[in-house]
Amino acid sequence: MRKFSIKFLKTVLALLPALFVVLYFSACSEDDVLPPKSSEKAMSDFNISAGGDIFSATLQSDGKTFHFMVPFAFSQDPAKMNQLKTATPTFKISTGATANPASGQSQDFTQDVTYTVTAEDESTAVYTVHRVEGTSSEAAFLSFSLYVGTETDLVGVIDDANSTVYFPRLPEDLQENLKDAVPTFTLSMGATANPATGVKQDFSEPVEYVVTAHDGTTKRTWTVMQHNRTDADIVAFYLDLWEGTQGAPGTEAGHNGDLRIIADIDKETRTITYELPMLPAWFIPAKMTVFPAVIQLSEGWSGCEPMWDVPQDFSKDVKYTITAEDGVTKMEWTVKAPKNYMQEKWYVDYKTYTGGAHDQNPNSIALVGDYLVVSRQLMLINKSDGTVAAGTLNNTGLDVDFNNEANPWPFFVTNDDAGHLIGGTLNAWNNNAFTLVKWTNATTAPEKLMVFPTKVDDIVTCGFGRKFQVVGDITGKGLIIASNIAGAADEVLWDQGEHYVWKITGGVVDTNNPDKLKTNIRMHNYGYQLLTPLGTDPVAPWYVGSHTTKRGDENLYANLQFGALGDMDMVQGPFDLGEASANGWGNHMWLYQKVFTFDGMNMIATLSSSYADYCFALMERKADGTHVPFATTTLEWNSTDFTNGNGSGSFTMEKIGNDIFFYLLPTNKGIACYRLGKF
Repeated sequence: MRKFSIKFLKTVLALLPALFVVLYFSACSEDDVLPPKSSEKAMSDFNISAGGDIFSATLQSDGKTFHFMVPFAFSQDPAKMNQLKTATPTFKISTGATANPASGQSQDFTQDVTYTVTAEDESTAVYTVHRVEGTSSEAAFLSFSLYVGTETDLVGVIDDANSTVYFPRLPEDLQENLKDAVPTFTLSMGATANPATGVKQDFSEPVEYVVTAHDGTTKRTWTVMQHNRTDADIVAFYLDLWEGTQGAPGTEAGHNGDLRIIADIDKETRTITYELPMLPAWFIPAKMTVFPAVIQLSEGWSGCEPMWDVPQDFSKDVKYTITAEDGVTKMEWTVKAPKNYMQEKWYVDYKTYTGGAHDQNPNSIALVGDYLVVSRQLMLINKSDGTVAAGTLNNTGLDVDFNNEANPWPFFVTNDDAGHLIGGTLNAWNNNAFTLVKWTNATTAPEKLMVFPTKVDDIVTCGFGRKFQVVGDITGKGLIIASNIAGAADEVLWDQGEHYVWKITGGVVDTNNPDKLKTNIRMHNYGYQLLTPLGTDPVAPWYVGSHTTKRGDENLYANLQFGALGDMDMVQGPFDLGEASANGWGNHMWLYQKVFTFDGMNMIATLSSSYADYCFALMERKADGTHVPFATTTLEWNSTDFTNGNGSGSFTMEKIGNDIFFYLLPTNKGIACYRLGKF
């Protein structure tokens, strides 16, 4: 029984695989052999690329139509529409479905495009892609012109914010032309206007236009009218400085067109400012009652008080009231006086104070109290008006040998920075001794300050130039500077430009130990080179003004140089002094220079001569050592009537309040007083 059971079990197990196959097929029907096919045929994410533009199509509620919107401006551009004819679509469809035409295949979307999407089960869906034209709600004027029978059409100014077109106001004698004027205008794309372009209107009064946008519903009412602007500005301001009699702008009348001043305009404060440039000779005395060369005002201005063609004194603040085109709005503008101003105070001809004589050569001028002292002549001039004062400078106690009619000394006079009058001898006299004296007033005998050299045997080893400089205060701290020409025959000394510098401490001149400084700039062999430091300590920088001379066939040149001794740069100024004359004397020469400050500016005043005339000039010294011309004047004279002798001359200066007065002596020309002031 047991053996039978095991055998039977083995037989059953061997038949199991076949039994499972029979059972499987007997359990399945014929319809369940393969899964069913999909009927999905949806289309989505439809985009069209035309050139650089991409349009997204939206499926409509019918489920069969895609619409894409083309902006109005696009549809009005033929080039854009032409790109739409070969546009490339991209889209998605149901998985397993196919589309005809396929995604990515270019089509002409200027018309409807039909797509058939076929599902897996062969069912289909038809989609139509339709272009929808955009519209515009713009209803604006783009341009406007008005023909009124004149040579030039009136061009309108479009104020979009206020729906207004302004055209320039016509003069009263042409107002009648506006009553039958023809407009020409353009509008926003697709818009229309009522009245239409080209239709005559009476524009002597405002005309209303109704502009309807392309969408047919948006409308704007525009007003076209003559301009009544409210701007009352000065937009540009120029001054031309004039010589002689004033005339109308643009006429000759002595007009110098090279001197035009362009003002700066501050619209917020309504102020106009300008700076006077370098002043030419004719501008001293300065003529500031002039016409504005140009005043440019706001368009349509209707009033200017005072009128722009009325001369004004621009040495003072000048106010202008500008009335706008509307005739109501007024703005006051102020033309500020220039900050600095230079003018001639008085001038006295040489003949006036010499009685017509020309045989004496005063070579320098200086102040003492209320007077100007003319060297050698010892004449006193009233500094207030240039008239000759009674008496002469007291020179009691000076060497009698030199108090002769032709050459009374002091030979050269100057003022220190404190205003003290200092006089000195000429090196060729008094056995080459250099004597310096000081006056406290014109009527008191002078006080002797120094005699150099202090040793008799040193006399032949030193010699002094024909002018000197005193820097600082002769009664306190300062410097006395004079050139050494004892070695004029020494080519080395002559080329180096050697100077003596005496220090003053506590009002005492140290005569025993003068410093010797070399400029390395060739000096005139009679010692006219002038050395001027910026301060009371003999350190750089310095100014050196040199005469010229002609040594053999070699021409030397006048120059004014600035910087460290031995390393100086030419000062750039309004001068071209050129080379020496052939007669051996320098016909171009720097005569005198002084440094000073004015209105926060570091300045240098100079006097130079070209043998036939003189040039007095001011320059501003900038922080970088460069120089900017500030003012200049040329004093011409006839060399056949006047003799310049050795080409000398000088000036002195004083500060009174905010003004600086320069007293100028160009030898044998006259004496002039210039005022540099602040308004």
